Amino acid sequence: MGDGFGKAVAHVAILGLTRVIVKYKVTTIMIKAPALASAFGTAGPGPLYPRFFLAGIAVTLTAGATWGAWLLLRIARARDFAAPSIFEVNAHGQAQIYGWMGLFILGFALQMFPAFWGARLVAPRLARALLPLMAAAIAVRPAGRASATASSGSC
Repeated sequence: MGDGFGKAVAHVAILGLTRVIVKYKVTTIMIKAPALASAFGTAGPGPLYPRFFLAGIAVTLTAGATWGAWLLLRIARARDFAAPSIFEVNAHGQAQIYGWMGLFILGFALQMFPAFWGARLVAPRLARALLPLMAAAIAVRPAGRASATASSGSC
């Protein structure tokens, strides 16, 4: 009854729990369908999540992949892991975390939590204002972090 038995028990437990959750959610969705239509954006100017997901992908491709490749190129040219400062590396990491994960989670939460609860967003205009505010914060924080290199000399 080693590792295989434990995995089988966990699998059965997860399947049973999933059936209970799905059964509950299907009942909830069937009862509160009009509220769900508005939560999914069919009653408004469109769903929120695609904007957040696309912004997250844009941050990933710019501050994530491009900046990360540039940092790796600097490391390779100098043959020294300390070639980029710790501030630049941290700024790249923060842009990845707050940009990709933050925007993705926020977009998903704003779209799906009201649907799960069978409710509407209390302030949809405020929710739409979150994207530009979040994007500005994602741009300013890593830029400030990376510019700490210039003010502190080389770290």
